Amino acid sequence: MSKTIERDLISEDFGSIEAAVDFWDTHSVADYWDLMEDVELEFDVKGHISLVQIREDIYPQTRALAKANRQSVEEFVNQLIVREVEKLPA
Repeated sequence: MSKTIERDLISEDFGSIEAAVDFWDTHSVADYWDLMEDVELEFDVKGHISLVQIREDIYPQTRALAKANRQSVEEFVNQLIVREVEKLPA
């Protein structure tokens, strides 16, 4: 005889990511496996992220300059790198 699992219903539309996160933080996907469907996914990876350390003594100025230019530190530093790399011979 198979045991019936009592479980909460999964919302058709959680309404927000936070609501979905709250649900799955308190429920196990193992209890809903019979309701899961296979899906096909395709990814178009255009690049990758490399982390580069910024010296501690220049970070405050870098952050201030980025803010003054209404950019994130990452955008600001990337523009500086592009500008300098373009000056170098190939």
